[in-house]
Amino acid sequence: MIASPVLEESRPPPRRPDRSPGGIGRWSRLHPWLAIGTWLTFVIVAVALLALTGSKGLQNGTTGESARAETMMKLHQVRPAQPEFAYLHSDRLSVADPTFRAAIAKVATIMGQTLGGPVTTSVSAGGHSALVAGPIGRPFSTDTLRASVAAAGGTQVTTVLDDNSSNSGGNSDLQRAERLSLPVTLLVLLIAFGALVAAVVPVVLGATAVVAAFGLLGPISRVFPLDPAVKTVVLLIGMAVGVDYALFYVIRSREERARGLSPRKALERTAGTSGRTVVVAGTAVTIAMAGQFMIGSPILNGVAAGTITVVACAVAGSVTVRLCRRTWFLQSGGARAGQPSPLAAVCWARA
Repeated sequence: MIASPVLEESRPPPRRPDRSPGGIGRWSRLHPWLAIGTWLTFVIVAVALLALTGSKGLQNGTTGESARAETMMKLHQVRPAQPEFAYLHSDRLSVADPTFRAAIAKVATIMGQTLGGPVTTSVSAGGHSALVAGPIGRPFSTDTLRASVAAAGGTQVTTVLDDNSSNSGGNSDLQRAERLSLPVTLLVLLIAFGALVAAVVPVVLGATAVVAAFGLLGPISRVFPLDPAVKTVVLLIGMAVGVDYALFYVIRSREERARGLSPRKALERTAGTSGRTVVVAGTAVTIAMAGQFMIGSPILNGVAAGTITVVACAVAGSVTVRLCRRTWFLQSGGARAGQPSPLAAVCWARA
């Protein structure tokens, strides 16, 4: 008797892990605390990289003939003098008046003693303005010199120090932009969402993405040295794309809820559609910023590297951590009864 062959039970092939934006979003929804912990670990590791490698600043961002001239001056140790200028003006008095002449003499004396060299005075054709210039011969305090020059004119002559030794005006503008970035972003989101919690979370997510980008720029700066303005660009771009990607999720989630889907079903649908949109948008920004590498300017290389890094961090945070907030609201309070808690209901209605 011939034994019949044993037919093995057909088994379905094992499912491959879904690494699409929708799959990552579903994993984050099912494991919110693990996703948040993973994200915070990534931020900490990025900051640790910055502490280990440090940040390399751009010493000379010139290109072409300007770079050649800069190299020659550095080689021969030739550097044009950087003079300081003091501007004097009066609408009522002219340079022929004793009060105006006394102010000019006082400013010239102050600048000569402070700078350690001779000064020159020029008078405008109208006779109501004068310019006192002096080369920098020794170290000095710009703030002290500015205060002394401002006080030399008295009440009838306006005297202002035009500091030519630093980019203080541009730096102050950048610092003001940095200070206003977070509060303005929070205000815009508060108006858009109508709830403080819903507005704070995207700001926190964007801020952590910016911190992670700063950390990753440490080793990146060894390849592309960074101009000081790159940090401001990274902060502004990081907060902007973070808010933009957060709005993708909010609008899509509202649309799915309006179609009658449950909160969890709406989250799954949002993870697939908005997650893919965020990845495509981030990729488009990355490709656009990468075009700056073709110019060959060291300054633009640093800007491109910083922008690409912060956009990549914002995309990673949006695809993973962004959905954890809504999942946490659903799991708080009324999860036993299968209904969101009152706090969750309010946040869902407003966000």
